[in-house]
Amino acid sequence: MMIDFMTIIVSLFLMRAVGFSLSLEWQAWLPRFYQWVQQRLAASPPLVVIACMVLPVGLLCFVLSQLFAGAFVHAGRFGLGVLTLVYCLGADAFFHHRQSLFDNTDAAVDTGEGLQALIAATSSVPEVELPSTALSAIICCFTQQVFALLFWFAMLGPFGAWLYFSVARLQHYASCEQYELQAYAELATKLLAILLWLPARLVALGYVLAGDFTASIPHLQQQLLSGLDHNYQLLIAAGLSALGFDHQQPLDGSLEQQRAVIALSDRCLVLFLAVYALAVLFSFG
Repeated sequence: MMIDFMTIIVSLFLMRAVGFSLSLEWQAWLPRFYQWVQQRLAASPPLVVIACMVLPVGLLCFVLSQLFAGAFVHAGRFGLGVLTLVYCLGADAFFHHRQSLFDNTDAAVDTGEGLQALIAATSSVPEVELPSTALSAIICCFTQQVFALLFWFAMLGPFGAWLYFSVARLQHYASCEQYELQAYAELATKLLAILLWLPARLVALGYVLAGDFTASIPHLQQQLLSGLDHNYQLLIAAGLSALGFDHQQPLDGSLEQQRAVIALSDRCLVLFLAVYALAVLFSFG
């Protein structure tokens, strides 16, 4: 547990300090692998095909993490974890795009490169009523690309992180015609919604605790046990309300508002890292 916690801290430090983003060349093998599996198992049920797409690398990570479970090879487990998280976080490049928003010094500009990349990343998100495309994109991307990945890493180690990442990438590729994986779009979307259900509610809780508690707690109470189709609605309502915004009214999504949403997401992440740290300390008791 201590190794996994230190892995998360180091990986986040690298992402924040370096602003690392993974080039498309380093990601190109994944859709090709999905297409190869699809061709070989074209006659198999979709769930079987998806399992063969998302499980192999995850199982390899699981085997390696078990080999590194001994007292003298914690360095190997730590290295495997950092490589896994840096690769997965770097593929979506949330921190790189996030930094570009803060590098933008023109307060009148709200459609910079970083924001456009985040908005593009939410193009496959199920349609919801968005009070602001910009602010909603930041909230959804933080949850889907950062928090959920770290959550599943904390729960299941490198296997959990890669399993979640594989499903998320498959859902993304299946929504793009160029990859010819549309046959698995609906099932991949459902699987991703299942994996996002608990992390989305934890992020909403974090927003409530890190922001305006009185204004945002009603949204959490109303949708806490809602279905898979309400993941993003809950996040957007809780996040914007925690900042004092009326999520039912259109927002201009100004640069100042974008930075406020990012700052709230940072506080939410720090809050749960503190809880994780306490759990690590108590595990030694």
